[in-house]
Amino acid sequence: ARPQSCIARANLAAALADRDALAEAAAQYREAAAICPSAAKVQYAWAGVLLRQGDAAGAEERLAKALEISPDYAPARLALGQIRRRLTAR
Repeated sequence: ARPQSCIARANLAAALADRDALAEAAAQYREAAAICPSAAKVQYAWAGVLLRQGDAAGAEERLAKALEISPDYAPARLALGQIRRRLTAR
């Protein structure tokens, strides 16, 4: 089954992430973002999966996109600041 709604894709992605199926979760978040490109929460959740995969640069990109969509989205702003501090500390 391939859900076509953004919410269904995001829910599937979250369930996959909960089971540590991170590659599959990232793919589902990518699809969800394509279906609903204005969903900041999808970008934020996708960033979390990318970070768990060790892709800090990809997570930074998704968080920046979330803030482009919704500049006042505090969780994304906080996470982006943490990632940028971590990346510059290297």
